[in-house]
Amino acid sequence: MNKFPDRLLFIKGLMEILEGSFNEGEYSKIIIPFIIMKKLESLLKFSKRDIIEKYTEYKYMDDLNVLNHFAIDEKGEPLGFYNFSSYELNTLIKSPNDLEKNLCDYIDSFSSNIKEILDILDIKEILNSLSNSNILIHFLNELSNVKMDLHFELMTPKEFELIIEELILNFSKDPLMMGKYFIPSDVIELSVRLLFHIDEFNIHDKNLIKTIFDPIVSSGKSIDACYDFVLDENRSADIVSYGQEANKILYSLSKINLLLRKNDSKNIKGFKNFLSEDLFKDQQFDFIISNFSSIIDRSEQILLLQKIISKMKNNEKSRFVIITDEDPLIKGNKGSIENKIRQSIIDNDYLETIISLPENIFYDTIKPYVWILTNEKLEHRKKKVQFIKGSNEFVEMKDNVLKKTHGISKSKTKKILELYGSKTNSNLVSFINNSDINHDNLSFEDLTFEIKSSSDKLNKDISVKTEVKTKIKSSKNNKISKNSTEFNQKEFEKWIETLPFPLASILYAYDIESNYDRKIKYLLHFFEAISEFNFNLIISAVSSDLKFYNSYFSKCRASYNKKFSRWFFKPTFGNWNNFGSCFAKSIRTILENNNNKPKLLELFGNPNESFVKMVSSRKFYNLLFKIAEFRNRWEGHGPIVDKKEQLKRLKILKKALTILQSIISDNYKNFNLIAPIKSRYSEGIYYSSVKRLMTTRPPFKSIDIKTNIPLDINKKYLVYKDNSIAIELLPLFDIIESPQKEQEACYFYNVTEKDKVQYVSYHFNKEAIINFEKNKLEKVFNIIK
Repeated sequence: MNKFPDRLLFIKGLMEILEGSFNEGEYSKIIIPFIIMKKLESLLKFSKRDIIEKYTEYKYMDDLNVLNHFAIDEKGEPLGFYNFSSYELNTLIKSPNDLEKNLCDYIDSFSSNIKEILDILDIKEILNSLSNSNILIHFLNELSNVKMDLHFELMTPKEFELIIEELILNFSKDPLMMGKYFIPSDVIELSVRLLFHIDEFNIHDKNLIKTIFDPIVSSGKSIDACYDFVLDENRSADIVSYGQEANKILYSLSKINLLLRKNDSKNIKGFKNFLSEDLFKDQQFDFIISNFSSIIDRSEQILLLQKIISKMKNNEKSRFVIITDEDPLIKGNKGSIENKIRQSIIDNDYLETIISLPENIFYDTIKPYVWILTNEKLEHRKKKVQFIKGSNEFVEMKDNVLKKTHGISKSKTKKILELYGSKTNSNLVSFINNSDINHDNLSFEDLTFEIKSSSDKLNKDISVKTEVKTKIKSSKNNKISKNSTEFNQKEFEKWIETLPFPLASILYAYDIESNYDRKIKYLLHFFEAISEFNFNLIISAVSSDLKFYNSYFSKCRASYNKKFSRWFFKPTFGNWNNFGSCFAKSIRTILENNNNKPKLLELFGNPNESFVKMVSSRKFYNLLFKIAEFRNRWEGHGPIVDKKEQLKRLKILKKALTILQSIISDNYKNFNLIAPIKSRYSEGIYYSSVKRLMTTRPPFKSIDIKTNIPLDINKKYLVYKDNSIAIELLPLFDIIESPQKEQEACYFYNVTEKDKVQYVSYHFNKEAIINFEKNKLEKVFNIIK
């Protein structure tokens, strides 16, 4: 890591002991159960002696939960757990020969609720691994030092929760996958304040009894925050929390977090997906707060919205705040279940407000929206939906974690709450009648918030309605709208012929393939290939001026982050996405600065600015991150799936491909990817005959071009229109004649093995792997590292 997180400095010694025996990606899995036990032990100090004494009295009883009565803190409040072992973690090391056995006994002495959590976290398996690595005693010794004891005694439940979260986000095998489950604290604060907004809820009611439910409870932070918010305002309130979580690790963390806050954790249930099985089937709730954006399949997010409607109370007000990364207005195919659900939610007047939030405020690259639903609207909100443009209400994060580069400060939270409380249209708020919303192909971004100045409120309302209706009409009249996800085969076939051969060849192989499983593989390979191709294009352009490159892109180099210092020797789809998106963000920043923009465009060959915006597009990388998530999830389910699952996966990938087609559009139409054949020099100009590599398959057409530099016949270049500037492309891909089959094919760099670099072809099965000498990529590695 570039900088060790300050919050984790006190356990740095534990990680240093693990170093060499375990990978960094395993650190969080190993450390978390031990620091849970350490924290619980610090809370038990006050009553541990009484518990041990009572255990000798009750140890022959079948149910030892009676010991919970004696497990109390210094205020006399029940802890909700116990441990009757005579050992503590710092006394176990005094008997090194029996250390593993005694530690197992210590773990088994916890109450059943804690043992369940530790079992889920594989504590016995971890214990065995530490023992086999001969570092168990050193690990426990470090965990038992005096400074560590003091740290855990003073640590608040909230601090403990944040430590667990940072461990997972910084030291897990797949931090991006885990990151999407965690809602950042600033987003939670906004959600809670919207849920309990003063206009909607009398928080000071003396007889307040309310239920809160999170169907995807994650680590429990959202319902914790609700509990704290209400009790801070009204100490007499009775708040009962419920939650459901399918992921076993998150389930265990939510249980421990609630337990430490002395919030009842018995109402957290697992391990079923709420969409497939509601574990609170016959219950309705006053409030629901949840993050649906952690669900990768967006159609499932809409189905979840439908399902939680059934959790509204029949004769009392219910109010829900839900976060999704699904544009609330974009429709699927006509007559689809998603469309019908949206229509039903709006027709029944459940949808109160939609707020667009800033990109990159999560530990992922989603573009989030807040949905507020209720069965009892205030008068001025009835039969309308309030749309709030909050996407610009953010502050830059200096020490961002993963993809969270933006935050919502307290002042920005206050502003969004004020916009929510507004009763009239403005440049950031628009009330639209339900009847004007139900139509096809209109997105949140299509809504026009600009209101022409008028003292007449009615004129303002009419102005908004007219703008929206105009959008609806143009959307319906356009054969293919920008938000359409309909697949058009003829347009697709034309489009792939405009792409560079390294990409077009894979899509051609996909298109002519009839086997579903192979079509899926071709598309997954294509998305990884385009991520690598785009990365290669960007670094080829910006590194051609090293001074410019080092000034604006140094933070994207591997050496900037120790954790990824050697990623390029064994790159993954995720690596291409992560580092490509870093370069893309820097490009977007430069494009906003008129002083540096001309230089940047020159490095890309002076194309239209739209091309550079396309290769650095947020949408482009957001899509690739989603595809990488799908691939990781599918690979985790094993190699064999039935035809129904294959069709489902193929549908998801085809939809993604259509979105990508709309992003790339015709931006490559005026470019030529070329391979020089021969050239001559005359009066300061190089005249070259080249192969034009802009098609789906060989043979390649020969064309003549002029350039301001000599072209190397062993390299590939990208040239815009008739410009004389040729971008020399680094050899992360190559188009060569297959040595065995005498056929030209494209190969992408895949991995470095000793003194060789391996390249793979995603479209040419007859000879899919070729090896080169390592020095082929020496220049590339020096630029990246």
